[in-house]
Amino acid sequence: MERINKLEEQMINWRRQLHEIPEIGLHLPRTSGYIKSELEKLNIPYKDYISGNALVAWVGKGKTVALRVDMDALPIMEETGLDFSSRGIAMHACGHDGHMAVGLGVLTYYKSIEDEMDFRLAVIFQPGEEHPGGALPMIKEGVIEDFEIEAILGLHMGNLMSEEPGTVCIKSGSIMAASDLFSISIKGSGAHGALPNLGTDTILIGSLIVSQLQYLISRELDPREPAVISFGKFHGGTGFNIIPGDVELEGTFRSLKEESRKQVARRIKELSQSIAASYGARVKVDYDFRYPVVSNDSDLTEVFISTSRDFLGKDRVKILESGTMAGDDMSYFLQKIPGVYFFISTPGEVDGNFYPHHHPKFNLDESYFVETVKLLCLNLEAFARR
Repeated sequence: MERINKLEEQMINWRRQLHEIPEIGLHLPRTSGYIKSELEKLNIPYKDYISGNALVAWVGKGKTVALRVDMDALPIMEETGLDFSSRGIAMHACGHDGHMAVGLGVLTYYKSIEDEMDFRLAVIFQPGEEHPGGALPMIKEGVIEDFEIEAILGLHMGNLMSEEPGTVCIKSGSIMAASDLFSISIKGSGAHGALPNLGTDTILIGSLIVSQLQYLISRELDPREPAVISFGKFHGGTGFNIIPGDVELEGTFRSLKEESRKQVARRIKELSQSIAASYGARVKVDYDFRYPVVSNDSDLTEVFISTSRDFLGKDRVKILESGTMAGDDMSYFLQKIPGVYFFISTPGEVDGNFYPHHHPKFNLDESYFVETVKLLCLNLEAFARR
């Protein structure tokens, strides 16, 4: 534990330097380059994936357990006012800079005791978690087989809103939702706002579709099932008195049950077409099945809960009653390998307030880095003993 305590300043420095160079998606040359340069200083080997934008670093020999660390940022203009604020149109507003820092901390610790290790640790530095998803390309390139990974651990740091700082949240089974995107294009004919009878009111049709699709949640899915349909885009028209001929809608469906996805995708199309047809318009629906449900292995979740409570105390490890409607492409790893994904509350103050993920004033409390590394190491070792 004392070895890890000594890493605090270094981890804060890593986090702040990474925070200043945010990159979006799968193309992270500066971020991955920084990670590689630090690994080379530590004499830790690594292997490239996704044209050098992803990598896996490892220490030790024997049974391999993995720690997954995401690296990408978000297209957000930062407003924190921090001395190490990012410059430009991207920001680490979801805690991935902290994930990378603690990932490097775990590697540094195990490198210092490598001769004593009886397992191999592989840290997966993955791009594109926010979009379009880097986990699946890494899996397709053979990352699991290359390292013969037998168990995996993932984390999400940041503001859990309703939880006290330092609280760990976990549950067996579905902990994060399947996260899908759909778009609806409505084609009608425009008209003057004073003479709507001469056209097809695509604004009205779009409004009906938005409201009626909520019927799928309230009446077609099991009321005990957490699920949500939300619209984030409703675009159409150029003037207050002109009924547009075209309207574009975009939304997302989230569910903790994989079987609901095909049902809802089919019904979104059927309902949208029937509503549009009844008012004389045409509609095109595209449904994009994105990240699957993030589902934790039941046996390893029990190991995680026991190990974490031994370290933090029972009160600081909360078992969630239901999963969150947010998504994460850690789901692809957990479809292939038994593992655990958990949340830890580490909100950082800005202007006297704590802001949520994806907010331009989001921040992390760096004082939790050391404790997070200890928690990760204890659980990785517990997984290796299984």
